[in-house]
Amino acid sequence: MNYQNKRSFAVFFLYGIVIFMTIFLHVGNILAIDLKSENYSLEDVNFGEQVFYTAKDNAKPYTIANGPEVIAITPYTARIKWLTNEPSTSSIFYGLQSGSFDMETSKVLDNTSVHIIDLVNLSPQTTYYYKAMFRNNNGIIGESEQKSFTTPLPVPEISNIKATDITETSATITFSTNFFTTSVLDYIDTTTLQKKSIGESGYFKAHSIVLDNLTSNQEYSLTILARDNEGHESSSSSISFQTLKDITPPIIENVKFETSQVSGEEKARIIISWHTSEISNSQIKFREGSSDINDYLFSTLDKDMVTNHIETVSNLKPQTTYRLVILSIDAAGNVGQSDEYIILTPKQKRTFFQIILDNIQELFKPFSDLFS
Repeated sequence: MNYQNKRSFAVFFLYGIVIFMTIFLHVGNILAIDLKSENYSLEDVNFGEQVFYTAKDNAKPYTIANGPEVIAITPYTARIKWLTNEPSTSSIFYGLQSGSFDMETSKVLDNTSVHIIDLVNLSPQTTYYYKAMFRNNNGIIGESEQKSFTTPLPVPEISNIKATDITETSATITFSTNFFTTSVLDYIDTTTLQKKSIGESGYFKAHSIVLDNLTSNQEYSLTILARDNEGHESSSSSISFQTLKDITPPIIENVKFETSQVSGEEKARIIISWHTSEISNSQIKFREGSSDINDYLFSTLDKDMVTNHIETVSNLKPQTTYRLVILSIDAAGNVGQSDEYIILTPKQKRTFFQIILDNIQELFKPFSDLFS
């Protein structure tokens, strides 16, 4: 090939390359346009005369697991949770009318797929409409469908329940409520399952209720019902307390005696009354004479648990000295015992027939002496 032919071949070769590159770039632009979609697009990056095509992610983030949802609610707050398919920021837009979201709570610095937003300063018994919005790392914003929730009515909140000043037979229950309420306290003896109630006569925020007539060394379980002046109620969880063990015997005081003769019989009796410092039973132990030789006898035990006692000791000899001791045993088994009392029963009264007979005997006594 001569020089002229080589030169012509080179010109045509270069011309062919130019035509090929023109067609290739044109087709590339067509492909770039055709490859654009809702989620992805091609973008060109120029380096001098070189052109490169890159894919851009246009997909919006979206919620999964049917979110968002309210996972905790009070009359004044709501906690909302949702999941997204990729890390993004967190925002809740909400309002009082459907489709109108004039309030917002956001965590713009968060970048997570698990989102939790707390809405505060809400109004009780109010319906709120809301939706979640979130922005991914590419700046694409997604949002949820509209949902709604209704805050509940406020109810009294019971706190700081304490059992204080516990004794063998009493305890003071203190607690607080978040606004003025009247309260009823139910308490149960955990052994006998006997249930009792005691209530307040007014409305308070700081409450104190005294429980009396409890059993010593016994566990009690209690709950509190609080009610405001509009009828809203709430109940506390149960708490337990135990009374102290009773080691103190009843104190016996105000002892009184009354002696009498049993009508128509040659018998006497003693009626004893007394008062004790706590409820207890009643019994008398007694013996005849002023010496310590005789053993004590016991009256029948009166099992009634009272503080005012009265017992009778019968079938006693007239005009005879007796020693008596009062016994009172409380529910814990502590024995209260009085000092020993010395009582003289009354002389037997003579009947009308006995008086006539004695007079006749006195009248004929001189004659009986003559024949003796």
